[in-house]
Amino acid sequence: MRLLWSDEALADLDEVARRAPRQARWVHAAIEALADAPFPGMYRQLEGRPDEHVLSVPPYAVFYLITGPLAGVQLVVLRIRDSRRRRESWK
Repeated sequence: MRLLWSDEALADLDEVARRAPRQARWVHAAIEALADAPFPGMYRQLEGRPDEHVLSVPPYAVFYLITGPLAGVQLVVLRIRDSRRRRESWK
């Protein structure tokens, strides 16, 4: 599966790395593992958004999109959010 990152997700990962470098490595490794060996048990769909999913890498939530199969299956990382912080909608 091809792994793509949105500009927002890259900025989010940079922010995580600035605050907690070790956790940023864990988040990055979890995303790469998902792209290497995806299966339905590793993620959950977001209600009302059939192609969008969330992967929990405590305390972070990784929001991503699975596209395909016409152009090949792609995993697009949309955002990385700290689930401990109260924020507006992630999108």
